[in-house]
Amino acid sequence: MSHHRSSAAVSILFTVTTVACAPEPAPPDVPVPRTYNQAITAATARQSDLAESLREAVTAGDSAAVIERAGAALAAIVADSLVPFWHGTPWTFGGATTVPGKGSIACGYFVSTLLRDAGLQVERVAMAQQASEYIIRSLVSPRYIRRFSDAPLSRVLSTVEEMGTGLYVVGLDVHTGFLLHDSSDTWFIHANYLPPRRVVREVMMASDALAYSRYRVLGYLSGDPDLLEKWLRKTPIATVRR
Repeated sequence: MSHHRSSAAVSILFTVTTVACAPEPAPPDVPVPRTYNQAITAATARQSDLAESLREAVTAGDSAAVIERAGAALAAIVADSLVPFWHGTPWTFGGATTVPGKGSIACGYFVSTLLRDAGLQVERVAMAQQASEYIIRSLVSPRYIRRFSDAPLSRVLSTVEEMGTGLYVVGLDVHTGFLLHDSSDTWFIHANYLPPRRVVREVMMASDALAYSRYRVLGYLSGDPDLLEKWLRKTPIATVRR
């Protein structure tokens, strides 16, 4: 009997260990492309799948569920699928490359290019040349915008945590980029005009660019159902210029 109990325990331990060590399946909203064009193609396919689900939605609850999934998908496409190809791309004030790793890119062009490549029908050049306040107002409904003047950065972080996980556009005195709030931390993803003057992903609270700015404005891309519906329906997004 003792030997039988010992064998059973070993069997159970082996089963638990095997399950614990088994690789987890990749999240459905995070494609693993090998090239930037493949990343764009995967983004388009995900966008189309969600658009079809929205068309097939019967109730308001069904539509709301699709829009919620779209918010998570848009964040994953931009931050996890497209952005890694841009890491290290040099920043210059007039940089406008459309190819990650080649040429240089300014902060506004980084934002508008990534959004365009994720499938949003933005005016890439016109949007990139606006002040960050206008970039955000072009994209996000007023109820999903928050503004801070001479506020501690910790207050901005608290607001992000209250609003929810996902992707934001953040505007500063002379700069713009993305904030990603996920389960591990809150990240600032931007074409950094400060050293190392490259596209970087850094912890929000460790960012000099965020710390130095006296004015900060947030636009919650992942939380705005109007923007997400425009994304799925491929509705043109006009650029606010004043």
